[in-house]
Amino acid sequence: GTFGGGIAFDGVRLYATTGFAEVAALDAASGEIVWRRQLSNPMRAAPTVRDGRVFVVTIANELFALSAADGKTLWSHNGLSEFAGLVGGASPAVDSGIVIVPYRSGEVVALRVENGREVWSDTLTSLRRTDSVRSLAHVRGRPVIDRGRVFVIGNSGRMVAIDLRTGNRLWENTIGGIHGPWVAGEFIFVVSNSSEVVCLSRRDGRVKWSRTLPQFEDE
Repeated sequence: GTFGGGIAFDGVRLYATTGFAEVAALDAASGEIVWRRQLSNPMRAAPTVRDGRVFVVTIANELFALSAADGKTLWSHNGLSEFAGLVGGASPAVDSGIVIVPYRSGEVVALRVENGREVWSDTLTSLRRTDSVRSLAHVRGRPVIDRGRVFVIGNSGRMVAIDLRTGNRLWENTIGGIHGPWVAGEFIFVVSNSSEVVCLSRRDGRVKWSRTLPQFEDE
């Protein structure tokens, strides 16, 4: 009867978030609860675990960096308030000492892993309000970090490539989606809100090809 949450695994422990605003760490071998925390708001996405930290995003656009050892809050960050959003959420992505946080407001924020200091921020707000659902800027798909670039797609019809260190946009494309992109070599694959599989160039974001998926099981 509830949406939300997910699990992450670091080789020893399972970390779980729930729609009841709870985060827990479990011993992977026995299933025993090592620690559990009650946060201020429910989670709709799985946590991300990296280098002794557990990163969780709540539906109130809050990021908590918790200690993987005991669940204590190391630091937190608040995005812009956004009351409307899609069901579900995206987990943060971490690489090279930077955590990329996607919010329901369409914000994408880069923070230092060790202290939460903001490195840069961007937003994927709607360019064209074609309907009420697609006007939601919610970043529902998980960002991808690949070789110093961050690839993010938003529900409202914007996909961008951002330099991980500087926050500069390298390219932008008018594709919207609720699933994270998949990077393979020099190509990026996404499923758009128009039910298309799109292949783009990693270098400049140009569309190489697209294929429309079946709309129904029995056309």
